[in-house]
Amino acid sequence: MPDEDTFLFDENDIPHWISDGMTIGSHSLDHINLAEQDLVTCERQGRESKVILEKTGRS
Repeated sequence: MPDEDTFLFDENDIPHWISDGMTIGSHSLDHINLAEQDLVTCERQGRESKVILEKTGRS
């Protein structure tokens, strides 16, 4: 299992996944438990995740 400082992928991988037929969706930026977060954190998680997804042209 990678430690928390190791990324399994980065945003440059997303276009390859899309061209291979994968559907990409937005949920949160850091995969935290949103039920345990305050409203400001939840809004930031959704907003920033959406911005990254929009860079693919597939939001």
